[in-house]
Amino acid sequence: MTVDKHFKRLVRARAARTGESYTAARWRLRRAAANPSKATTKRAKLADLGLSVAIPETWHRVTHSMWGQSYPALHYEVTKNGSRLADLELNSHRLGSVRDPARAAAEAVERARSDPSARFEYTDTMLGGTPAIRLDPANNRQPQASERHYCLAHNDHLFILRFTTTDRRACDPVFDQMAASIELGDASDECLLGELSMTDYAPASIECVLIGALMAAQKGEDFSGRHLLAALVLGDSGIAASVLRTLDVTPERLGRQARVDDSGIAFLEIPVPAATFELLTQLMPGYALETVRTHHALLGILSPRNPAGGLELVEGLGVDAIQMRTALADRIAYENDASCVFCSFCRKPALDVAQMTPNRFSQICNECTAACAAMIHGRRPLPDNPMDRYTGGKRAGLFTACGYCGADEDLYTAPPQTRFICGVCAVRIDETTTRADGQ
Repeated sequence: MTVDKHFKRLVRARAARTGESYTAARWRLRRAAANPSKATTKRAKLADLGLSVAIPETWHRVTHSMWGQSYPALHYEVTKNGSRLADLELNSHRLGSVRDPARAAAEAVERARSDPSARFEYTDTMLGGTPAIRLDPANNRQPQASERHYCLAHNDHLFILRFTTTDRRACDPVFDQMAASIELGDASDECLLGELSMTDYAPASIECVLIGALMAAQKGEDFSGRHLLAALVLGDSGIAASVLRTLDVTPERLGRQARVDDSGIAFLEIPVPAATFELLTQLMPGYALETVRTHHALLGILSPRNPAGGLELVEGLGVDAIQMRTALADRIAYENDASCVFCSFCRKPALDVAQMTPNRFSQICNECTAACAAMIHGRRPLPDNPMDRYTGGKRAGLFTACGYCGADEDLYTAPPQTRFICGVCAVRIDETTTRADGQ
């Protein structure tokens, strides 16, 4: 029996890939481990962030619990005699408004050290053609050990790479080769599930993606928005699950099992088609300020720009996008989630409209003001827009007047008729929006 529990798996993988015998594959991997700087490599990549790096073939990927406080986007390690010899850990975060994000990240790495006396030497360098900062310990108290960091910004994300080893002489050349092999480019348009970073996703949202991918793999179908919505229906926490239960969209009505069997499925190898890739990496994160939660995922599926579909799964139950979006907007407002702003009339999120005009009590989108202007000027009303003239009178306990100027005549509203705008303000806002679009 081998001491390294991962070694046999590596040998079998190489034998299957190259056609070599098990003995020949084992001999080559043993030789590569003895000469790490000459080892053959495999490319590990984060398709949604446009980053890839060559990893020695003897290194294996380390998986982390998604329910932890934080987890790296990539983590590879190599062991020797059952103990860790070296590892590479890559963390990524959305860029903020920091003037020099790479420098700020380097300083944050130094501040996070448990030893307050630990200091780093900063060196300007290049990784993948992009300026980066390299950090090396200024007072290394373990001559045999080595640690280095690289910090750089790319594709609206900040990357922090950390290399550590207990055998500096053997592994420093490997670290140099790995750093030199880093390639940075645009995000891909499709990938495997294991090539998605998803570091911006909350654990419940990651669980939704994994369950949806497993559903697709079990049925031999392409991973799509339909599977993601089914996974949200199976969820038992978060705003999305609460909204779906309110609309009586349940696993039983969809004919789905409450649990998904993941045995025998290599979920990291599940293909993510281009349409689903766009949904996961562009639309869903677009609705979130920082962390993608389950209601942001549901908003992405409801978006008119969603290329991966999914709504057909529940339309047969008599639930349409407008009902779901209205219930979702009301629940998000109840939860005081400031990351999502909706039109108070049609309930569309700000990301799905051209402009949102707020007042003290509400906000209205350009589509609703255009619908009001069309009714005032006798033009054909906009399709699928709920705005209509208000014909009722004053309502007790409700501010039955324009939320912009306070006028109580010529009002327009939309169900459930709790927010109002007068014709004068609607036309004025519509004209302002039209002029801004023309410029």
